[in-house]
Amino acid sequence: MAQGPMTAEANLRPVGSRGGCPRCGAPITGDYKFCPACAFRLRGVDVESPPPASGSRWRTGFVVATAAAVLLAAAVVGILLFHPTWLARPRPETPPAPPEWRSYVSPAFDVARLRDDLVEIGPGFAYQVPVDALEDEMREAVRARFPDAVVLDARIPYPLRILRYEVTRGQYDEFLRDVYDHPERLPRRWREEMRASGIASPEEVVLRYHVPLAWQVKAERRGTPSDAEPPVVGWNVLDADRNLPVTHVSYYDAEAFCAWASERLGIPLRLPLTMEWVHAARGGRADALWPWGDKPLVYACNNLGSFGRPQFVHFRYSEPVGSWGTTPDGLFAMAGNVGEWTLDHAYAVQWGAEQAVMSQPPFLLWRAYAPAEMPARVAAACGGSWKVGIGDCQTESRANFEPRDASHEDVGFRVVADPAADDGR
Repeated sequence: MAQGPMTAEANLRPVGSRGGCPRCGAPITGDYKFCPACAFRLRGVDVESPPPASGSRWRTGFVVATAAAVLLAAAVVGILLFHPTWLARPRPETPPAPPEWRSYVSPAFDVARLRDDLVEIGPGFAYQVPVDALEDEMREAVRARFPDAVVLDARIPYPLRILRYEVTRGQYDEFLRDVYDHPERLPRRWREEMRASGIASPEEVVLRYHVPLAWQVKAERRGTPSDAEPPVVGWNVLDADRNLPVTHVSYYDAEAFCAWASERLGIPLRLPLTMEWVHAARGGRADALWPWGDKPLVYACNNLGSFGRPQFVHFRYSEPVGSWGTTPDGLFAMAGNVGEWTLDHAYAVQWGAEQAVMSQPPFLLWRAYAPAEMPARVAAACGGSWKVGIGDCQTESRANFEPRDASHEDVGFRVVADPAADDGR
């Protein structure tokens, strides 16, 4: 009996304060390695406290770090949104969504409606022309009169009548079918192509050289040499595409359409001068970088930056006439969609029926009409297109193309009524 207390006493070892034995529940008031009542081995931990889980310190550190990162990000966003210099920046404007084009576009296949779709724009400033960019004869005349002149202000002194929309595929198709069915109406330049190439029929000239590439219907390859393109036997314009602006037409093709439409309608129609086109695009605002103002709104016109937006359906890269916003005068798509041929090349100002009238500062370039036959092989297309960025869709944006009988997938045209014919010049 004396052995028991000695054994229990031998097992005494300070292990910390405890509340009770986890096996028998006996209270433990001292420091023991084994329970004095049932000899259960105590683990050296508080029996009322669960053992700490492994990795808890790592998880706690991760939570703290995550919370700190979230707070830091919130602080950065708050500074960007509410810092005084940020608030002072001009907010981007949201252009109005273009209305449903089907409700007001010009009938695509009705050339007679060109007369009704001409919009009159008052006189005004177009842009500044560097003296060094003038044609030789005019540059010498300007320097003889104004030796210190560096730039001239190109101004339009007459009311300008310009087409509200680009010429459509349907309207150009009517032109092609008319000259195809009536060879006597074949444009003069196309007749010259017949003689130069040895082609016998006017119909073959139309099919071979002047049907837009996307419309061509070619013969089956049966009987055609493997290294030759099958001949074009016709063309087709889908009804769904007739309201699209016509493209794949050269500068000379656009001129031929103007001559044909002039005779058809009894209105002297031609391509606009670059200075006329820019004046119309600016809508009377001399400093407007874009038709809508001076801010680069990517979604205000059909350009490379707006392509693929889900709220608009894109029709084979270009979009139907009337799909995009207007100038103050009601002209559609003067930026983006398709580039538009002009009568002269970039910054070229030609002598016309009259000499240009130039006065004292700001050196007004007054009447400057292009001659019927331009000697230069290059011509300008204005306004950018669906395949360039918003910066290339400015009102003064223009690109020179050479030669003039080449066509492009993103270049079309619109027409103006020649004011020179209205006042007897």
